[in-house]
Amino acid sequence: MNKEQKIMVAKIMQANGERQKEIAKVLGVTERTVRNYLKTPPGRKTRKKRASKLDAYREYIGTIIEENPHYNMELLYKKLVAGVPSE
Repeated sequence: MNKEQKIMVAKIMQANGERQKEIAKVLGVTERTVRNYLKTPPGRKTRKKRASKLDAYREYIGTIIEENPHYNMELLYKKLVAGVPSE
């Protein structure tokens, strides 16, 4: 059972009148973890997508790989380090 499922089970058990101690025993976690589960809002946390160091070179890398899918990535890395102008 993954964390999301445990959270849902904990919330259902609490709605049915189970105590946190009983929920913890059923789920195999501590009472503190159950308290945290019950405070957790529904849904997944979303992370902000960060910019990559390669974003400036993405188009250049794409064209090289399109031309030759078996291009040696070590050579590509050396080209990038040597100073291919970013677009």
